[in-house]
Amino acid sequence: EELFELERHLHVGNLRKGLSSGKWNFAKHMKASSEAAGMPEVELAFDLGILADAGLDTSTVALDWFIVAWITSGSRGWVKKAQQLLDEVVGKDRLPNFEDRPKLAYIDAIGEFLLFLFKQWARSHMT
Repeated sequence: EELFELERHLHVGNLRKGLSSGKWNFAKHMKASSEAAGMPEVELAFDLGILADAGLDTSTVALDWFIVAWITSGSRGWVKKAQQLLDEVVGKDRLPNFEDRPKLAYIDAIGEFLLFLFKQWARSHMT
């Protein structure tokens, strides 16, 4: 009960903050959806909170596996190759954007491989 109240307070607060923002955000998008029609505030807040938590978890796990892969096999040259590709396509003065993506297939492949590693690890640790 105490944990539920803590999470409820967090998720409802985040939902209200998003809805009161002057800019577009996923909270507003979700609230306006047909799926949210008649949904209690706390249910919508938890739905949005769970989606945000899942996204954060996935990103964190992917970064963890990147570090593991870098430590265990980075000396094979794939990190240097990826950095060179980023420097060629994007340069050093900005971050990559969606327009760069077709030229960054090698970077996408690294990301896909990291998710593959995570899935293999997760399957091997299921009981």
